[in-house]
Order: sequence, then structure tokens, then C-alpha cells
Amino acid sequence: MSTTAFVLALPGHIDSSAVGKMETEFYARVNGVGPDCAQVIIDMEETTFLSSLGIRLLVTSSKMLIRRSIPLAITLPRHEAARSALELSGLTNAIPTYANVAEAQGAAGHQS
Repeated sequence: MSTTAFVLALPGHIDSSAVGKMETEFYARVNGVGPDCAQVIIDMEETTFLSSLGIRLLVTSSKMLIRRSIPLAITLPRHEAARSALELSGLTNAIPTYANVAEAQGAAGHQS
């Protein structure tokens, strides 16, 4: 069993403009995760704003990983507005969430 975790950090402000600029590269990085990867962690600790398109980015990434049987975890934003958007979307019920990357790795038994 692999102990490799792949961490993708999201920027502070994830609105329609930011998603438009980053989604192709982001999806390529998610799709490029190798079969030896035990977990993908999307680090949202520094995210200050999360639009509906940002939520779509997370849902699509989750679906891409589910098809490949690679678990996904998300670190919760420290900023209340972004955290609320994530919680209201229901994603915190569907995807495991953690306070930080180290906690996510520890919960899955991963080493950096």
C-alpha cells in the first residue's frame, strides 16, 4: 500500500475569474496523480472566498479521483466565509475534512 499523499493548494480567492484561469491546470494535476498515490489533499487553509464555480471544481476533482479509487481530503479554510460556503454546499458531508495538511496525512497514516 502506498503512503504517498499528493497535496494541491488552492489560492485565497476562488471566484469565477480565478477558476477560469486555473481549472485546466488544476484538473490536469488531479488527473496526473499516479496510481501509487494513496490520497489527494486539497489544501484550502488560505482560501478566503469560494464561489459556486470553486465548489464545482472540488466536485469535479472528487469525481475524477473516485473513478480511479484515490481518496480525497480537504483542509478547511480558516476564513469563515470560505468555510461557510464549503459547509453550505454539503461537501463537508461528502469529503473528509481536516484542520490542516498534517492532520489529513496523519488521519490516513501518511508520511510526507
